[in-house]
Amino acid sequence: MRKTITFITAIILFSLLPVSFIFAQQSNSQLATQNLQQQIQELQKQIIDLQVQLEIVKKAEIPASGNIRFTKILQRGIKDDEVKILQEFLKQSPDIYPEGLVTGYFGPLTEAAVKRFQKKYGIETIGIVGPKTRAKINELILTKPISTEKIEKPAPSQTLTPPASWPDWLKKEREQNIKDVHQMEDWALSVGWKSLQNDNLLQLLEWAKEHEFKFIGTGETIKDEVSITAMPGVDIIFKELNNFPPHLIKLLKGTTVYLSTEYGGSTTWTSTESESKIGISIKKAFIRQTKPPDEMTHELAHALDMVSIRVDKSSEFTIGKTDEEVRLLREEFERVFQISKEPWTDSTKAPPGFVNIYASTNSSENFASHFDYYINQPEYFRERAAKESGLAQKYNFLKTKIFLGKEY
Repeated sequence: MRKTITFITAIILFSLLPVSFIFAQQSNSQLATQNLQQQIQELQKQIIDLQVQLEIVKKAEIPASGNIRFTKILQRGIKDDEVKILQEFLKQSPDIYPEGLVTGYFGPLTEAAVKRFQKKYGIETIGIVGPKTRAKINELILTKPISTEKIEKPAPSQTLTPPASWPDWLKKEREQNIKDVHQMEDWALSVGWKSLQNDNLLQLLEWAKEHEFKFIGTGETIKDEVSITAMPGVDIIFKELNNFPPHLIKLLKGTTVYLSTEYGGSTTWTSTESESKIGISIKKAFIRQTKPPDEMTHELAHALDMVSIRVDKSSEFTIGKTDEEVRLLREEFERVFQISKEPWTDSTKAPPGFVNIYASTNSSENFASHFDYYINQPEYFRERAAKESGLAQKYNFLKTKIFLGKEY
């Protein structure tokens, strides 16, 4: 508002300057005087027009109370001051926006609040502030004003401050990607995390370099890359990786791990780069950052299964074994982790011989689920294996053939 008034005033003053200058130079000329009088009349008319426009601008601008009107589409991913104002408006209704965070970033919490608002007022719940939602909000703020003076910056978060143990280059990367940090913090809060829990990121990166792993952070889609310095759950992931015995980590060398907030899964395939280099194994594990991010072991088990167990004997897993030994190993694997041809229909409990229902989906999930339980829930696995022969077979195969005697 002040900028607009200043600008118009400057135009008026600037327009008058040539008049005084010309008048001083040509005051002795009657003709010049007549011309100047005509110019002055025209300028006076322009001044009157500008004053009228100024009054119009005054009426169109934000009132003294600071009430505002939303003017554009707001949706997930946007970060600006208008989002802050939207959040300030939504937080006035705890039933709509109970978190009440005013961050300026339109993340999952804000999206959920917009959906609640839309549901409350009979608008299609798409989570986007489009024309209908914007019109309703603008209507409501006439009776429930928002003062821009009341909008405060979010309280400093410990999450946004990198650990003191991080080297300068890693701290700098965090600072350069602070938008990602804000985005991931908002997501972490939406699923119940109190912090990003990535204090051990430096150790994870050093571990990855030593073992030829690669870690990539992603957001809502696999292609939506996010700085690894902003990814949540690093501490838990690092702890899980340290549980893997060295010979299994060696087999997984070259794996790319995507830490994703939305997608979980593993993919493996074989490519041919040249006639002299056949059967290059490409391993990718997509680890969804749940609460806690408990998919690391499960997804790496898939990569281990498809690349290091069920492939030709060039795999390091079978080095030193004869063709017959390789054949017997794979036959035993298929026998132990086979599933029933009849689908399990009881959704209240796991079928006999399976640690959970998901393990009975197919032989790949069968192996990955029991591999995960062997490391992360060993006592439960052993207790049930003592009572069920099917689970006992799986436990013993994992112990003797996969973990080479190591138990947890």
